[in-house]
Amino acid sequence: VRVKEDFDEEEAEKVECKTALKSEGVVEAKGCYVLDKELTITTELRIERGCYIMVKPGGRITVKGTLHIDGTAAEPTYITSSHRGKWWGGIAVYGTLKMKYTVVSGSGDNTKRIPDTGSHRKEQPVVTVAAGGKFSMENSVFLESNGPGFGAGKHAEVTISNSILMNLQQGGECKICKFHMESTAVLNIPNVNSDKYVDEDNDGLYLSGGDHVVDGSVIAFTADDGIDSGTPSSVTKKGGKLVVKDTIIDGCQHEGVALSGVDRVVEITNSIVRRSQQGVEMGYSESTSKGIIHHTLLSNNLIALRYGDNYMKLSTGLLTATHTLFHNSTIADVTNFVRKPFAPSRQLSVSSSLLTSPPPACPAYSTYTSGDTEHRPNPPLAPSLLLKGSEEQYGLQKALF
Repeated sequence: VRVKEDFDEEEAEKVECKTALKSEGVVEAKGCYVLDKELTITTELRIERGCYIMVKPGGRITVKGTLHIDGTAAEPTYITSSHRGKWWGGIAVYGTLKMKYTVVSGSGDNTKRIPDTGSHRKEQPVVTVAAGGKFSMENSVFLESNGPGFGAGKHAEVTISNSILMNLQQGGECKICKFHMESTAVLNIPNVNSDKYVDEDNDGLYLSGGDHVVDGSVIAFTADDGIDSGTPSSVTKKGGKLVVKDTIIDGCQHEGVALSGVDRVVEITNSIVRRSQQGVEMGYSESTSKGIIHHTLLSNNLIALRYGDNYMKLSTGLLTATHTLFHNSTIADVTNFVRKPFAPSRQLSVSSSLLTSPPPACPAYSTYTSGDTEHRPNPPLAPSLLLKGSEEQYGLQKALF
């Protein structure tokens, strides 16, 4: 994804777009358009390459038919607020939205969002997908907005590839939806510089119920979890499955991946989870939930693998780690303690893995490992695993923004 280097939001404010954005047909390429109220698309609208769309506060796009936004690599389309710091209402999708080579910013007003599309942030997402709606995002960027990147409801479908979600209050939330993210970076959640931490569900992704895939992506620098996979029984009795593969999760204030809920299977493979409070945590859960980790590096976390969490709730799900390398944990590679009933669990298994620090002496934090798991001093890692954690590492240059 490449954003024009000469795009400047302050300069964009000075652009006077006088042509109103229409609701059907074709919006001609390279035009400058204005939206000052809610626009409802009931049939089909195609926005061609190189367009600038300036949305005034109170403006919003509702898609009940089909919306195509067809930017190109050479001429992306931009959608932004007409006034810096005054948020517009985002795009509400009841039908179908297909977006490519598009940069969207300045969204996230506090009007009531579509019910059952996520409850962990109150602001409007950049894109909200109602029950049964479809949204695909390719080679595009969501940034500098006051809400999540997306929110999706029951049986909605969200597909994101080769894109960036950056400087948002939350990457996005799926509630019993179908979700697939590939080759995408979710960074700087939220974009706030402060020495005071506030727990406000600033997750990279909150995936609750449904079938979800995160493939070949980067989730980094979040004020809460990288991925929160909590699926309480109040949401659904069938938690679905989350697959995380070939992915880097880095620098999360709480968990890299938080597992909890009912009848939920989470599989993490060929991935790196690093520099987080807990790398992977199995929190409050029922026995039908499973967390499966294999061929994964857990590096430079305070606690690499944790069974139990800070809630006074039962944790009875199964958590297993195989062929996994635990490296340079600050407190412990593995901890096992459930606050209710105030005891360790026998639902934790670590096997065929390398732990680089012995279990803590406190009996309550005992670990359960098989005979083929070793404890060794921290070994040197191959250069390919020594990640610097810079934006340059993730293929992003500040000049692009």
